[in-house]
Amino acid sequence: MKEGILEVLLVNAEGIRHTNFIGKPGYYVILQCGDQTHKSKITRGKDEKAFWNEKIEFKFPIFKWQKLTYLKLRIMDKEMFSEGGFVGETIIHLGGILTEGNDKGFIEVQPTRYNVVLEDDTYKGEIKVGLKFMANVCMCGPTKKKKKIVCMYVFQMHPCIMHIPMYGIICIFCLLHKHKHVIIFGIQDISLCMDVCRACESRNISQH
Repeated sequence: MKEGILEVLLVNAEGIRHTNFIGKPGYYVILQCGDQTHKSKITRGKDEKAFWNEKIEFKFPIFKWQKLTYLKLRIMDKEMFSEGGFVGETIIHLGGILTEGNDKGFIEVQPTRYNVVLEDDTYKGEIKVGLKFMANVCMCGPTKKKKKIVCMYVFQMHPCIMHIPMYGIICIFCLLHKHKHVIIFGIQDISLCMDVCRACESRNISQH
């Protein structure tokens, strides 16, 4: 199944309000797109400014992206005894970005400033956000390792190597790679290994 990935680059905010009465503000952003919600890291604000420089991803199947229209960012100010006070929010409409991204497979919008809206629909400050949308990305899971089917047979030593002291030879037939591996304990000579392999084949001891 194919999916689309929206990568949000949360850069900074300037001119936003400070809701804390005591201490320095700790700003974070709650990002919502469709039924997914992400929370940014908390950054200590200074002079009504906040810096995140953080990337956050939203992943949906392509058919779901066709029904999504906007990205909401809520700026919060963490307070001492609560989750945080509302600072302001921004809504970024995604229609044009998603349409062009689906057509081309990829689109990137450089970081742009958006107004921060307060409860009374007035503006206070700006938030800088970059967007990147990648379409038709495979949702395939991790590749599973193929299991090797191995047959083993212990047999008496072949006459050509009777002079080498050993107790047996294990001939392994790997069905996955369609070739044989011969392990001969105590033997370093490759030519002897080949002789044993041919002997194994002639005696049909490698069949599963």
